[in-house]
Amino acid sequence: MKNYFLNVIQTCESTNDEIIKLGKEGAEEGISILSFNQTNGRGRKNKSWISTEGNIFLSTLLKPKVNKKLWSQMSLISALSVIESLIDIGINEKDLKIKWPNDILLNFKKVSGILIESIDNFLVVGIGLNVNSHPKKHTDYETIDLSSKIKSLSNSGLEEIANLILKNVYFNYYKWEQYLLEPFFKRINNNLAFKNKS
Repeated sequence: MKNYFLNVIQTCESTNDEIIKLGKEGAEEGISILSFNQTNGRGRKNKSWISTEGNIFLSTLLKPKVNKKLWSQMSLISALSVIESLIDIGINEKDLKIKWPNDILLNFKKVSGILIESIDNFLVVGIGLNVNSHPKKHTDYETIDLSSKIKSLSNSGLEEIANLILKNVYFNYYKWEQYLLEPFFKRINNNLAFKNKS
């Protein structure tokens, strides 16, 4: 399996923007950035992502060897990878759900969001995870962080979780490159929020 390389920085406007810049400069697949602070984070449809310190702002660069029309599937693969990582650190799987296509819910409150951006010949996966705090207001639904389930983490703990997420993302990514969504259907469906509801 290929390796990823994680760069850890203190602050930036957006980790996705940093990776897009590196990708356009010809960076290799696997280059990743974890920032402890974001000043201009964003979600889908250019919604702002409130980025308070003590949380995870993580992006990585992929160059999938599959039809570009299928690259959006990496949103679900990444969401499943985040869930697997949270289970690995002790969060109960029954408390976690994927809100299709790009949010992770903990006890039906948003704990993580995923932003997939396709640029030229590469793809950027951006992951925001509320670890030590969460926004008090959200336009769609309530938010939550992991501190109610695990003890507060220092920056070294955030880096450890980021590495775990990347490990799971890349493991699943290489499987997806070979078999697309087929190996993941059951697990994704078992973890979908609001299944069979409009």
